[in-house]
Amino acid sequence: MRMAGRDRAWIGRRHIMLAGPAEMPDVTAVRMAAEQLFTMKPDHRLFRRLDPNSTKWIPTPTGDIRRHCVATIVPMDDPDPDDLAGHIERLYTSAVPTLPFQIYVGRQYAALSMAHCLGDGWLSTNAFPDLLRAGLDGDPPVTLTGDETVLPLARALIGFFGRDPRRLLAAVGDSRSSRPKTTQSRFVRAAGTPAPAGTERMPVAAAGNSPSRPVEPAPAVVARRSPGSTLADIRNWRDAHAPESTSATVLFAAARVAFDRCGLGPPAGTGVFTLIDNRRFLPAGATVAGNFAVGLHIDPVDPADPVAISRTLRQTVTSGRSLATLCIVAARGYRQRLPPASLSLPTLQRQPEPTDVRPPTHPCLVLNHLGRVPRFEQLRWIGGSAGTDPGPAAPQLYSASTPGGDDVISVKFVELRGAVSVTATFHPSSFPRSAVAAAIDLLCAGPLDLLTDPDRTVTNPSPVSGANR
Repeated sequence: MRMAGRDRAWIGRRHIMLAGPAEMPDVTAVRMAAEQLFTMKPDHRLFRRLDPNSTKWIPTPTGDIRRHCVATIVPMDDPDPDDLAGHIERLYTSAVPTLPFQIYVGRQYAALSMAHCLGDGWLSTNAFPDLLRAGLDGDPPVTLTGDETVLPLARALIGFFGRDPRRLLAAVGDSRSSRPKTTQSRFVRAAGTPAPAGTERMPVAAAGNSPSRPVEPAPAVVARRSPGSTLADIRNWRDAHAPESTSATVLFAAARVAFDRCGLGPPAGTGVFTLIDNRRFLPAGATVAGNFAVGLHIDPVDPADPVAISRTLRQTVTSGRSLATLCIVAARGYRQRLPPASLSLPTLQRQPEPTDVRPPTHPCLVLNHLGRVPRFEQLRWIGGSAGTDPGPAAPQLYSASTPGGDDVISVKFVELRGAVSVTATFHPSSFPRSAVAAAIDLLCAGPLDLLTDPDRTVTNPSPVSGANR
């Protein structure tokens, strides 16, 4: 079975999710649910293996399904609630290269480790919780039996550009448009500009002046959860002060300021990298379980202004630029030829591997908002009702992906029960863990403060529940 070009583009990267505390099923029950899924839909992506000699998928034979489920759905000990980030890092290093995915089931926590070439966030936020729920309820996971749309990229292209070919010119023009000048934010100073008096910044050495460091191949992870009232506070503030924005762009703007305050801000005048899901260009009811999102660089007038980010995002989506970019990504993916052993490695590795790396001058922030995750909401969470703060037992859902380069800090936001779970993934050889942790602490403790209080410092950010690492 040939791997699609849009999936090949993600070869070498891995996606990890960790959920809990919640009532979890027995690992045997989850395996049984997977076997039921195979009976109903034997061609589901979860029943594929990577061909060790090519970039092709090998379907799991009926006679091997039980062995496949035992290998891919395994028990685990619950992690220390104060070291969830460390647990995610250990899942990266323990990933089995020949298995495209594994589900780990504990008593109150569960995790997913998935080769990114198998699928994007759509697959992980649907298949993972549905198998857990099926194991708990004893019902077959019928929600996962729908057929995938045939030739989804071609259908999306015809449906969008075919109806109006002028859209293609608009998409090209949008990708080539010159970057507008960065102006002072309506809320705080533009990110990347000198800090106002009284704002202390953690220094990060410039690449040209800093010594090289030993390479650490496995990515580092920082994971935090915001207070339970965060989403309600953001929406109330947005409605009153920035009605053209969204919760996602408020968090994006706050993240830009937080990293800038901690000495990890991108250069002044740079925009925002974010992922756009191209499923929006398909008819209602269409299903794409593989990779269909693409990362784009956008240039809002002010990357610290949620309204400016929202306007630029809407313009980018309306132009179809993300769809055109996915075509280029898919074409390059078909030309990609990598050693078979690289197909599902937990980290992106190149040959020959360097033994040391010089830290980059500035990070490239990649911001990804997964939004609400309704199927995870339906798990039997432990720790009180939505919107509350039950302390260490607070429901948390972290999502980490291998960063796409030495200079990348990938930040993911997940909305869950009134709070925001934030995960930052980066190469520890490139950036100090303490600086990244300080930025995420600051972001989770008060995203609105970052947009309204230009004099807030970062010397001692308030501790927030989550993986304190």
